Amino acid sequence: MLEVNLLTAILAALVLFLFALQSLGHELELKFKTQLKTLLEKATKYPVGGIFAGIFGTGIIQSSTAVSVLCVSLVSGGILSLGQAITILMGSNIGTTLTAQLVAMKVSNAAPFLLVLGYFVNFLPGKAGVWGKPIFYFGLLFFGLNMLSDVLGQFQHHPLVREYLLSDISPYWGLFVGIILTILLQSSSITSGLVVVFASEGLLQLDVAIPILIGANVGTTTTAILASFTLGVDARRTAIANFMINLAGLIIFLPFMSFFTNAIESLDLDISHKVANAHLAFNVITVVIIFPFRLKLANFLIRRIK
Repeated sequence: MLEVNLLTAILAALVLFLFALQSLGHELELKFKTQLKTLLEKATKYPVGGIFAGIFGTGIIQSSTAVSVLCVSLVSGGILSLGQAITILMGSNIGTTLTAQLVAMKVSNAAPFLLVLGYFVNFLPGKAGVWGKPIFYFGLLFFGLNMLSDVLGQFQHHPLVREYLLSDISPYWGLFVGIILTILLQSSSITSGLVVVFASEGLLQLDVAIPILIGANVGTTTTAILASFTLGVDARRTAIANFMINLAGLIIFLPFMSFFTNAIESLDLDISHKVANAHLAFNVITVVIIFPFRLKLANFLIRRIK
């Protein structure tokens, strides 16, 4: 009976977290979509500007999926070139690591304050009041994470947990879990946040957490691919470029997975910061390696996808 209650509590906390993150992203997208579109158009005049626009845009609305879908529509409308969109998508991969960093920094401790502040700000007149819902959902997001963390801590020494989650698991299995979980949740930010929470409660080892995060980067590209089917050939090229960038990162890191994990393990940090920094390092290194080949990638897709 106790286990049933704990599982119900975990499910309730998870649903609360998912609802808060989706609602937060929706509110911010409604308020900043026009500004974000303008930012992406202006920043991409310079290649590095596109990367920073992707980082900033994804960090603001907490969704690389939304940014990638917006890129697809902008390319389809002839507003951005494929090469410009690729730089934004690279930056978006870095921006999506913000959620894991916030979770690792224990910003969730401010959840009650944000909930109360957001509730009362919502009643303010004028432009100030529009910030009420985003602040409230931001607090609700971390309140859900706190609740999830508290409940998960009670499962740390459960026999099934120690047998399956804490046993030796192949990195390939971690990659598969990350891809499938992110496809189902439609957000790598959700996956990375959950991985940090699980790791901080001793339910995931670093050598399993890192492959899940890398897999999440590939899984998050599926939404843009599906969205591109209803649009033109430029949109399909953009969506496939996003997939190829993340797949290339996976292929590049796969032979060095053990070395990368050991390097992160050697850092004098707690497990949650190690996981969050691994996610950030993976995306930054991938962007640095692929950035010089962005135009070749664009030309390759233009030639191959007619």
